[in-house]
Amino acid sequence: MVHYDNEVLKELTLNKSYTERELRIFIVSNKNICIISDSSTFNDYGNRLFTVTDISNSYIHNSKDGSFLINPPKQVIYTVALKLR
Repeated sequence: MVHYDNEVLKELTLNKSYTERELRIFIVSNKNICIISDSSTFNDYGNRLFTVTDISNSYIHNSKDGSFLINPPKQVIYTVALKLR
């Protein structure tokens, strides 16, 4: 995905809406962030808008191949929802 440096967001703001493209660029350009969404994809050329509904700073617990993992450091977790027009 090609983008300009001025398109890279450093953080998302609660209750603000972002395009699919902005969210895709944000995800690939920032470490230690996670986005939870009601959508399975963010299309690079899509025109849907998503609103940030929650922001937390937490550890992510998961498993891989039957092993329990905690991925330090804490990650900023953004919850976004498709904005109805």
